[in-house]
Amino acid sequence: GMILRCNQVMLTDHDRIAKAEGMVKLNGKDGFVILSQKMYWNTSDQEAYFEGDVRCRHHDLSLETPTLWFNSARNEARYELGGVLRQGGVRISSRHGMGDLNRRDYTFREQVIVNHPEMELQTALCGYMAQADCLILMARSRIHSLQGTFEGDAGYYQIQSARLLLHTE
Repeated sequence: GMILRCNQVMLTDHDRIAKAEGMVKLNGKDGFVILSQKMYWNTSDQEAYFEGDVRCRHHDLSLETPTLWFNSARNEARYELGGVLRQGGVRISSRHGMGDLNRRDYTFREQVIVNHPEMELQTALCGYMAQADCLILMARSRIHSLQGTFEGDAGYYQIQSARLLLHTE
């Protein structure tokens, strides 16, 4: 269910690794696209590693990161060297991120900053449920919005309705 385009590819039978270089483009299910400079794909466990200005697109969602791990069997992706996810007016940057592309649920760790026209959020750990347009706050968080500045240890922020629930230990 995937189509790979690139300038050069090398396949080896003994370790089941495909190495692709130069304008790598992987087209997946349902319009999912990954662009990068290099890709290493372990065909036995369907785990691929992309590096070099990696860009992903899936419907209205995009991701930019220097490296990306992608499991095509589970349709999951993760990055560990920083990345920026965008969907509509939401921009989420973090050091680490992972997501289930089928459910459109994502988790961000370390130096997480969420920007939206009506607020900015800073935290160390949060989830983003894209279909519900909801941030799940799982660590001390600070939100600057048009209504003021709020801090709490956990909670959620419903982006569309600007509903916020924070609680503190």
